Amino acid sequence: MRDGVPGSGVKEAGAKGREGRSSAAGRRGRFIAFEGIDGSGKSSTLARVAASVAAEHPGLVATKEETESHLGEAVRRSIRERHDPLTTTFLFVADRVQHVREIERELAAGRHVLCDRFLHSTLAYQAVTLQGRVADPRGFLRGLHAGWCPRPDHVLLFRADPGRCVERTRVRGATTDYERVDFLRHVQDEYLALAAGDPTVRVFDAERDPETLAREATAIVRGWLR
Repeated sequence: MRDGVPGSGVKEAGAKGREGRSSAAGRRGRFIAFEGIDGSGKSSTLARVAASVAAEHPGLVATKEETESHLGEAVRRSIRERHDPLTTTFLFVADRVQHVREIERELAAGRHVLCDRFLHSTLAYQAVTLQGRVADPRGFLRGLHAGWCPRPDHVLLFRADPGRCVERTRVRGATTDYERVDFLRHVQDEYLALAAGDPTVRVFDAERDPETLAREATAIVRGWLR
């Protein structure tokens, strides 16, 4: 199963309640996505980044996809039971439609949002799963999101060795068909193709110790939130 930030739905990263507090009153919040293949360390790093910057940005929100809603559970079940990749794709999109409503509400209130996986995840993973199922997976997926799905202001893309990533997912426990070296290698190639020429995507070397990843990712996110 793809790794995610613990908790359900959209969740404030700090300990205090919302009560209308925002990162910058009257200004739209920043939307930052953490992306990367399974086992790359993005989820644990996001949690540490959120904890580090929450005090500086009251109301900062950490969330994830697939969500912990019934739609997110349908996605996980579809992957687990090896449903048709088109079925899984449509479930991912349905989960995102509801999630976008929640994210947009937070951003409009001036709260920054850190999201573990978002649009780029589907564009990378499902571009691979749909090969041979639809004629043009990339174009098909972009079309599904056209007109309603916002793009993150910034994307931190964790690049890691697929073999080591699979080893880490096996240590975590139960795995899925997504967590195979050859599959993840193709997914990472899709991610890097998406990143090429896109100034909103920063490719991040994830083959380092967790402390270094957290420290450097925190510095990057702080810069984006200025």
